[in-house]
Amino acid sequence: MSRPERIRAGQSVALPRDFLVAAQETPPIELAVHRKLADIAAEWRAFEAIAAGTFYQTYAWCEAWIESSDEPFEPRIIIGRDRNGGIRFLLPLCIQRRHGMSILEWIATPQSTYGYGLYDREFLPRAQSWFSGRGWEIARMFGVDVLNLAEMPESLHGFPHPLSDWFSCRSANRGYQIRLESDFQRLYERKRSSVTRRSNRKRDNRLAALGNVTFGIPDTRSTKHERIEEMFRQQQNRLSIRGIHGVFDARDRRFIHRLADAQGQAKPILLAYNLCVDGRMVAMKLGGLHGNTYWGLISSLDSEFVPHLSPGDAALRRLIAACCETRLSMLDLGSGDASYKTQWADTVIPLHACIRGQSPRGYVWAALATARLIAKRTIKRSPRLWKLAQYLRRTLTHLRYPASVNAPLGCLVGLNLVGIG
Repeated sequence: MSRPERIRAGQSVALPRDFLVAAQETPPIELAVHRKLADIAAEWRAFEAIAAGTFYQTYAWCEAWIESSDEPFEPRIIIGRDRNGGIRFLLPLCIQRRHGMSILEWIATPQSTYGYGLYDREFLPRAQSWFSGRGWEIARMFGVDVLNLAEMPESLHGFPHPLSDWFSCRSANRGYQIRLESDFQRLYERKRSSVTRRSNRKRDNRLAALGNVTFGIPDTRSTKHERIEEMFRQQQNRLSIRGIHGVFDARDRRFIHRLADAQGQAKPILLAYNLCVDGRMVAMKLGGLHGNTYWGLISSLDSEFVPHLSPGDAALRRLIAACCETRLSMLDLGSGDASYKTQWADTVIPLHACIRGQSPRGYVWAALATARLIAKRTIKRSPRLWKLAQYLRRTLTHLRYPASVNAPLGCLVGLNLVGIG
């Protein structure tokens, strides 16, 4: 690892290599910024195993995104250490170059449900106070045009987001989490009425009458990748019916396939739970495993297979049961509003964004991005506007506009690619 260069606190500099900033707080924290993930891979993996964070700040997630992306961006991994060298926090950031501007973002921003970080659990209660003071120096030290830190949860792990003083506006989406129990049946009875459970049993019996119903994770690498490709096809077909096109490009596919090959110390970190009838995959629930929590990523459904029997709901119930059986403590349903999420979730997490200009042209970009986010949130919160947006998407599809027209509209009305719904 190269030796960091020392600079003055708050100084805006070009970063040709790693550097170090000495902090003056009590307890003092030194900030090091690294440009190569490989230089800190071992420390990162060891810290994430004990830190408070999410699946979207793990080394495997960030590495898979960087290795699969063909966009011009520069990793900036910020590590805060105490006087003994212990890691207090790790922020996986990067600088994107778009339209001639430099934008500071979380790594894998387009696909990450939560913009958070990894925090030492003893430091977390004091983290908000520290970042409200010294944290702003992190924002200034890169000399970027814009800060665009998306989907930051209002609170997580029992404490406010450490960067909550950076929030500038509310995001369009919310996160949803289920507190799991060791006994799925008890959880099921707590969450769903007897009438609903009886209806589900009837549909499940009718589904079983169609063939051999199986649910689980592929047992070979080749089968896993085949199922993931089928998931992409199912989701594309399903979204096209809603007038949304061009959402899973080659980079997205490379990213998920690369993540599927990443292994934890003892087991895979990407769980491709799929529901099959006589070998035909009719639904998939793809998620990550981290911190005794299942983090929902992408959900797919075969729209041509007996939709009246709700195979997607059957897959969700089996997923929750599998997580209970493996003694996980939490199931994160991802962001994006859906009725089943409100029915199952114990916790709803408001999400916020930090969109702030740091240069004259950055102010213009930030103002436009904020206006777009407000419009997106307004549409999603209004049933009438949401219905109108869906109509417009379908109309564009019927007029056979190219995907380049439909995809931005899908983003405007709040398409959530990352999330179990």
